[in-house]
Amino acid sequence: MTRGDLTWLSALAVLALAHVAPVWAQTFYVLPEPLHPVPGDKIHVLLMSGTPFGDGALPAPDPLPRLDRLWRAGRVSLKTDADGMAAFTAGEAGIQLVAAAPAETSGAGAGIESYAKAIVVVGRPADSGQIWRSELGQRLEIVPQDDPVALAVKGGRFEAQILFEREPLAGVTVVAVLQGDPAGSYRRSASDTNGRVRFDLDRPGRWLLHLAHKNFEAGSETRGVLCQSSLLLTAGPQ
Repeated sequence: MTRGDLTWLSALAVLALAHVAPVWAQTFYVLPEPLHPVPGDKIHVLLMSGTPFGDGALPAPDPLPRLDRLWRAGRVSLKTDADGMAAFTAGEAGIQLVAAAPAETSGAGAGIESYAKAIVVVGRPADSGQIWRSELGQRLEIVPQDDPVALAVKGGRFEAQILFEREPLAGVTVVAVLQGDPAGSYRRSASDTNGRVRFDLDRPGRWLLHLAHKNFEAGSETRGVLCQSSLLLTAGPQ
């Protein structure tokens, strides 16, 4: 079975599940390593598509999406290999934001747009800066409202805003799962009228927030684009 076959089958599974639940078991996400980098570390980034942190996760969609790295000093595109892997060297202590632009595929008559972000806290920065607040213009986007550096140090409450086409999206369910314990750590929150969701990330490690939103074509109850978005971040204490 080819990579294209796996991607197509994954798309069909996502679409089927999307008809019976507001959030499904498949998602697209950015996975950086190591968990707690320090200045000068080489950070490896893997694009994944499948059950969050699951053993059966598939490679990223084909064609591979564009991957960007944003930090205090600027923004650059990262080169990915055929397996959806990229790498960069962390500079000074601070926030590194890795973002994947849409990856489009098709199946069952509907398109899928996939968006992903990961916030990497390098070292113990005294100032987290503002890059984590940035709206990147992703069609479906999860924008943090609480400082990820504070979250990485002590864990606890975390708030995010869900945007669709840069406007707050109300009434969608966002799921948060913890790496290593997806069943026991399962959290969910419905966005309020301002698109805000709130979670208590009270256990240390990587948390993945993800959601799906079907944007139906005018006059149709079946045709449209299924968007998915994810945000990966770290909660403490370390």
